[in-house]
Amino acid sequence: MIRLLKQAYQDWSLGRRSPGLFCYGALAKPAAWVYQAANSLEQRRRARVLPPLANASLIVVSSPTVGGAGKTPLTAHIVSKLRSQGIDTAIVTRGYGRRAHGTFSLDDEHDATADQIGDEALMLRQQTGAVVVVGKDPAQVIDELDRSGRFGAIVLDDGVSTQWQNEFRIVCLAAADCEHPVRYLPDGRWRVSPHSIRHATAVIVTTDGDISHNVQKIHRERLGTWGYRGPIAWFRRVTDGIVAVDGATVGAKSVPPHGRPLVFCGIAVPQRFFEQVCAWGVIPAGTVSFPDHHRYTGRDIERLFHRAGNIGADYLLTTHKDAVKIAGPRLRGLPLYVLATRLEFIAGDDFFEAWQLPS
Repeated sequence: MIRLLKQAYQDWSLGRRSPGLFCYGALAKPAAWVYQAANSLEQRRRARVLPPLANASLIVVSSPTVGGAGKTPLTAHIVSKLRSQGIDTAIVTRGYGRRAHGTFSLDDEHDATADQIGDEALMLRQQTGAVVVVGKDPAQVIDELDRSGRFGAIVLDDGVSTQWQNEFRIVCLAAADCEHPVRYLPDGRWRVSPHSIRHATAVIVTTDGDISHNVQKIHRERLGTWGYRGPIAWFRRVTDGIVAVDGATVGAKSVPPHGRPLVFCGIAVPQRFFEQVCAWGVIPAGTVSFPDHHRYTGRDIERLFHRAGNIGADYLLTTHKDAVKIAGPRLRGLPLYVLATRLEFIAGDDFFEAWQLPS
């Protein structure tokens, strides 16, 4: 029953309307109306514009939708680009899903687990090498980092309710968000009004393939109806290869594993990951999906191990986000690999050219 409900939500939020989902919709739509009204009041209550930073440029990466837009890969892309230009950059995040409290800074002299700082924060640290600071109040963390004078740029991952003067706000959307009707949680993926996009410095649209000029025009027109007239860039998800996991660290070199894997993940849209695996030429022996930001327990590991044995899988294959939460020894010798993915610019405006960042 739970599995059917999960599939119903996924289908409904992606815009599919099969007959069996109308019962779900009958409950989800009234709930979405309540959510929309309550969220509008909360946004107005919490709305504030803070003064500009004194020393660093602030880049805010946000998304008005939940799950699957590519916000965290976009953050990694932006930070890597800034660091390649010689700009010392820090990442600030709330550390969604973490168990620890307080503020935690991850730099060259410290280490942390996903339980302490959250899976996405640890993944960003491993992918970019930048300092990652996790805290409940991002505004306070950003102020402290700015006053330190150490950083030329600070990137906030997922800032929705707070704004700063002279910030660079990058809004991330999936291509489907610009094509399907706007539906609020739990009826769809939207958590705030699409009209909030009008304040963005740039909009990034992510896709799994190429974008034709006609589709680009459709996206621009849709964003225009929401009041946005600024630069738009399209990025696609690309696969770099399969890399091994050593302990809780994802390797840097591609490894060609032999055989068929048990593919598993705990992300917002697991089907997209399974499709990426197949597109890379890997034929799964089986698949297992968990809820987004799932914390893997010993029982989960046993379930994966036994499933792999029953179907004759030669290794386990998952996402970077999931791998940081699983230590190699817990897998009892079964090899663990990660499908390495990233975002690649394919069309639109190069918003980096418009930024006047300190170097």
